[in-house]
Amino acid sequence: MSNERRRETEERLGFDSQEERRLQEESIERERKRREAAEQVSERIRQSTSYRVLIKGALGFDILDAVLGIFETFGDLFSFVVGWGYLYISAFVVRHFRLTMAVFFVLLVDLLIGLIPFAGTVVDVVFPASYICRGLIQGVVDHDKQKIKMVNMIFMAGFIIVAVLVVLVLWLLTFSYDVLTVG
Repeated sequence: MSNERRRETEERLGFDSQEERRLQEESIERERKRREAAEQVSERIRQSTSYRVLIKGALGFDILDAVLGIFETFGDLFSFVVGWGYLYISAFVVRHFRLTMAVFFVLLVDLLIGLIPFAGTVVDVVFPASYICRGLIQGVVDHDKQKIKMVNMIFMAGFIIVAVLVVLVLWLLTFSYDVLTVG
Protein backbone atom coordinates (compact mmCIF):
# COMPACT_ATOMS: atom_id res chain seq x y z
CA MET A 1 0.00 0.00 0.00
CA SER A 2 2.69 2.52 1.00
CA ASN A 3 4.75 1.57 -2.07
CA GLU A 4 1.74 2.30 -4.28
CA ARG A 5 1.19 5.70 -2.68
CA ARG A 6 4.86 6.48 -2.94
CA ARG A 7 4.86 5.58 -6.64
CA GLU A 8 1.82 7.77 -7.27
CA THR A 9 3.40 10.71 -5.44
CA GLU A 10 6.65 10.30 -7.34
CA GLU A 11 4.72 10.20 -10.63
CA ARG A 12 2.82 13.39 -9.73
CA LEU A 13 6.03 15.19 -8.80
CA GLY A 14 7.84 13.86 -11.85
CA PHE A 15 10.48 11.87 -9.97
CA ASP A 16 9.49 8.42 -11.19
CA SER A 17 10.52 7.45 -14.67
CA GLN A 18 9.77 4.53 -16.94
CA GLU A 19 13.50 3.74 -17.04
CA GLU A 20 13.66 3.32 -13.24
CA ARG A 21 10.66 0.99 -13.26
CA ARG A 22 12.13 -1.05 -16.11
CA LEU A 23 15.46 -1.42 -14.28
CA GLN A 24 13.66 -2.41 -11.09
CA GLU A 25 11.61 -5.06 -12.90
CA GLU A 26 14.74 -6.42 -14.60
CA SER A 27 16.46 -6.63 -11.24
CA ILE A 28 13.53 -8.51 -9.75
CA GLU A 29 13.53 -10.91 -12.70
CA ARG A 30 17.29 -11.54 -12.41
CA GLU A 31 16.88 -12.32 -8.70
CA ARG A 32 14.01 -14.70 -9.43
CA LYS A 33 16.12 -16.53 -12.04
CA ARG A 34 19.09 -16.70 -9.66
CA ARG A 35 16.93 -18.24 -6.95
CA GLU A 36 15.47 -20.76 -9.39
CA ALA A 37 18.97 -21.75 -10.53
CA ALA A 38 20.12 -22.12 -6.91
CA GLU A 39 17.10 -24.30 -6.13
CA GLN A 40 17.83 -26.49 -9.17
CA VAL A 41 21.40 -26.98 -7.98
CA SER A 42 20.14 -27.84 -4.47
CA GLU A 43 17.68 -30.35 -5.92
CA ARG A 44 20.45 -31.96 -8.02
CA ILE A 45 22.53 -32.34 -4.86
CA ARG A 46 19.58 -33.82 -2.91
CA GLN A 47 19.07 -36.43 -5.66
CA SER A 48 22.71 -37.52 -5.51
CA THR A 49 23.08 -41.09 -4.23
CA SER A 50 26.11 -40.31 -2.08
CA TYR A 51 24.29 -37.37 -0.48
CA ARG A 52 21.21 -39.46 0.36
CA VAL A 53 23.25 -42.36 1.79
CA LEU A 54 25.41 -40.25 4.07
CA ILE A 55 22.64 -37.89 5.15
CA LYS A 56 20.28 -40.71 6.08
CA GLY A 57 23.07 -42.76 7.66
CA ALA A 58 24.59 -40.05 9.87
CA LEU A 59 22.91 -41.18 13.08
CA GLY A 60 23.80 -44.80 12.40
CA PHE A 61 27.40 -43.86 11.73
CA ASP A 62 27.57 -41.96 15.02
CA ILE A 63 26.11 -44.86 16.98
CA LEU A 64 28.54 -47.27 15.32
CA ASP A 65 31.38 -44.83 16.01
CA ALA A 66 30.46 -44.67 19.70
CA VAL A 67 30.26 -48.47 19.94
CA LEU A 68 33.52 -48.97 18.06
CA GLY A 69 35.09 -46.33 20.31
CA ILE A 70 35.54 -49.14 22.83
CA PHE A 71 38.30 -50.40 20.53
CA GLU A 72 40.39 -47.27 20.88
CA THR A 73 42.17 -46.72 17.56
CA PHE A 74 39.88 -48.78 15.31
CA GLY A 75 36.74 -46.84 16.22
CA ASP A 76 38.40 -43.51 15.62
CA LEU A 77 39.78 -44.59 12.27
CA PHE A 78 36.32 -45.87 11.28
CA SER A 79 34.77 -42.48 11.98
CA PHE A 80 37.52 -40.74 10.03
CA VAL A 81 36.96 -43.07 7.04
CA VAL A 82 33.22 -42.35 7.15
CA GLY A 83 34.16 -38.69 7.35
CA TRP A 84 35.85 -38.96 3.96
CA GLY A 85 32.36 -39.47 2.55
CA TYR A 86 31.29 -36.12 4.01
CA LEU A 87 34.43 -34.52 2.60
CA TYR A 88 33.60 -36.01 -0.80
CA ILE A 89 30.06 -34.63 -0.70
CA SER A 90 31.13 -31.15 0.38
CA ALA A 91 34.01 -30.95 -2.13
CA PHE A 92 32.63 -32.71 -5.22
CA VAL A 93 28.85 -32.77 -4.90
CA VAL A 94 28.10 -29.47 -3.14
CA ARG A 95 31.37 -27.87 -4.37
CA HIS A 96 31.73 -25.48 -1.46
CA PHE A 97 35.28 -24.72 -0.24
CA ARG A 98 34.44 -23.29 3.19
CA LEU A 99 32.04 -26.17 3.84
CA THR A 100 34.71 -28.69 2.86
CA MET A 101 37.23 -27.10 5.20
CA ALA A 102 34.68 -26.87 8.03
CA VAL A 103 33.83 -30.57 7.61
CA PHE A 104 37.55 -31.40 7.58
CA PHE A 105 38.13 -29.45 10.82
CA VAL A 106 35.18 -31.16 12.54
CA LEU A 107 36.48 -34.58 11.49
CA LEU A 108 40.02 -33.72 12.54
CA VAL A 109 38.86 -32.58 15.99
CA ASP A 110 36.80 -35.77 16.32
CA LEU A 111 39.81 -37.90 15.40
CA LEU A 112 42.22 -36.11 17.74
CA ILE A 113 39.83 -36.14 20.68
CA GLY A 114 38.91 -39.76 19.97
CA LEU A 115 42.55 -40.82 20.34
CA ILE A 116 42.50 -39.85 24.02
CA PRO A 117 41.89 -43.05 26.02
CA PHE A 118 38.45 -43.33 27.67
CA ALA A 119 37.73 -39.58 27.43
CA GLY A 120 37.74 -39.92 23.63
CA THR A 121 35.00 -42.55 23.80
CA VAL A 122 32.88 -40.34 26.05
CA VAL A 123 33.41 -37.33 23.79
CA ASP A 124 32.43 -39.43 20.73
CA VAL A 125 29.00 -39.81 22.28
CA VAL A 126 28.73 -36.10 23.13
CA PHE A 127 30.41 -34.80 19.94
CA PRO A 128 28.83 -36.76 17.07
CA ALA A 129 30.98 -35.63 14.13
CA SER A 130 28.83 -37.33 11.46
CA TYR A 131 25.73 -35.62 12.79
CA ILE A 132 27.46 -32.24 12.85
CA CYS A 133 28.83 -32.69 9.32
CA ARG A 134 25.41 -33.75 8.09
CA GLY A 135 23.84 -30.64 9.60
CA LEU A 136 26.45 -28.37 8.02
CA ILE A 137 26.03 -29.94 4.58
CA GLN A 138 22.23 -29.90 4.75
CA GLY A 139 22.30 -26.28 5.90
CA VAL A 140 24.37 -25.19 2.92
CA VAL A 141 22.24 -27.19 0.47
CA ASP A 142 19.01 -25.79 1.98
CA HIS A 143 20.44 -22.23 2.17
CA ASP A 144 19.94 -22.11 5.96
CA LYS A 145 21.51 -18.83 7.11
CA GLN A 146 22.32 -20.10 10.63
CA LYS A 147 24.10 -23.20 9.33
CA ILE A 148 26.00 -21.16 6.75
CA LYS A 149 27.07 -18.81 9.54
CA MET A 150 28.22 -21.84 11.56
CA VAL A 151 30.18 -23.14 8.53
CA ASN A 152 31.89 -19.76 8.23
CA MET A 153 32.71 -19.67 11.96
CA ILE A 154 34.18 -23.20 11.94
CA PHE A 155 36.14 -22.37 8.79
CA MET A 156 37.61 -19.21 10.32
CA ALA A 157 38.41 -20.91 13.64
CA GLY A 158 40.08 -23.80 11.83
CA PHE A 159 42.00 -21.43 9.58
CA ILE A 160 43.30 -19.47 12.59
CA ILE A 161 44.28 -22.65 14.44
CA VAL A 162 46.12 -24.01 11.39
CA ALA A 163 47.90 -20.67 10.89
CA VAL A 164 49.00 -20.63 14.54
CA LEU A 165 50.21 -24.24 14.29
CA VAL A 166 52.17 -23.48 11.12
CA VAL A 167 53.85 -20.51 12.83
CA LEU A 168 54.68 -22.68 15.86
CA VAL A 169 56.12 -25.46 13.71
CA LEU A 170 58.22 -22.97 11.75
CA TRP A 171 59.40 -21.40 15.00
CA LEU A 172 60.27 -24.83 16.43
CA LEU A 173 62.15 -25.77 13.26
CA THR A 174 64.08 -22.51 13.36
CA PHE A 175 64.78 -22.91 17.08
CA SER A 176 65.91 -26.52 16.68
CA TYR A 177 68.11 -25.58 13.70
CA ASP A 178 69.73 -22.83 15.79
CA VAL A 179 70.32 -25.24 18.67
CA LEU A 180 71.78 -27.90 16.37
CA THR A 181 74.09 -25.51 14.53
CA VAL A 182 75.37 -23.77 17.69
CA GLY A 183 75.95 -26.98 19.62
